[in-house]
Amino acid sequence: SNQALNKYRNNKTLENLIEFKRSKAIKTRTIKESKKQSWQNFVSSLNPETPSKKVWQKISRIQGKKITRQTTT
Repeated sequence: SNQALNKYRNNKTLENLIEFKRSKAIKTRTIKESKKQSWQNFVSSLNPETPSKKVWQKISRIQGKKITRQTTT
């Protein structure tokens, strides 16, 4: 995707624009499918003994929130 973007920036032709958009779409679709598969694997691994903290951490990660660990001194 970055190579296609650089190629388009250096030489703004219709072919380079199409290739950039195609590679961007593939990247987006791959990420979306990966997230979906990860969620399905996680949900199938849940059971009544799964800690609620683990569930909420996973949900937060999927939403893009960063998990910070608090240290006590």
